[in-house]
Parts: sequence; structure tokens; C-alpha cells
Amino acid sequence: AGIALLLDEAGSVAPSLGGLEAALSLAQELVRSATKEPLPLVVRVCGVVPALPRAGGLPASGAAHGGSWGFARVLRLEQPARRILSLDVSAASDTRHAARALLAESVLSRPCEDEVAWVRRVRLGARLRRESARPAKRSKVTGAWLITGGLGG
Repeated sequence: AGIALLLDEAGSVAPSLGGLEAALSLAQELVRSATKEPLPLVVRVCGVVPALPRAGGLPASGAAHGGSWGFARVLRLEQPARRILSLDVSAASDTRHAARALLAESVLSRPCEDEVAWVRRVRLGARLRRESARPAKRSKVTGAWLITGGLGG
């Protein structure tokens, strides 16, 4: 048992405030409901996480629900007793299968991953791996350069 917030693929690149508002109001209701065993929450998005390299790249509209993905991260930090899971499914994946599998796992035990991408019925998690340092290539750029906007300005 659990609760799933299913955010469909957005029609534009603009941030989806409706998705973020839905995630916020659902999180507020979950915090208000004082249950002995809190229900897990799955926030499902489509196309936020580039799980596999693609020749054509991801549609830019996938980033519209990035705020909801980030909100789920913050909620995990602020409500550690609650199981908050983030699920990104590709259009070719079966959303119901992915959400059910993740919810079932979260009820049985704490899953290894809080953020999962599901591509073609395959579950993927982010991993870091060591890479050996490569020698830097010498640049032949000359002149003066001004770089701005690092802090949002």
C-alpha cells in the first residue's frame, strides 16, 4: 500500500507549477495525517532524469517536472521517517508496473534507491564510478573573456 503522485509529461519546457503544487499539497496532507506507520509516497515523473544516452536526446519538456523531483529530495531530508520515492519512467515503460514494484519494495524493506529511473521495464539507479585522470588538452583560445551569471544574476 502507498500513495503515488503521477505527473504526466508536460506539454512545454516551462516549469510545471501545477505538478509542484500537487506534490506540496499531498505532502502537507501526509504530514498532517498522524499514522503509526506512514504510507510511502512515490512521485512519478516522465523524462526528468536522462537514464540512458539517446541519439536524439531527451525532449526538453521532460525538465518541466524537475521541481517536483527536487521537492521530493527535500522532503526526504525534512521527513526522514517517511518513505519518499522518486520514479522517472520513459514513455515506453509501463508506469503501473514500475510504481507497484517500487511501492511493494518500500513496504517490505527500505529500498537501496530513493531515486529510480525505469526504462523499458528495467530499473536503473545512479552510480558513481572511478575514472582515471586524462591529460588536459591545450587550448588555443586567446583574448579576454567575461563570464557572468554564476549566481543567477
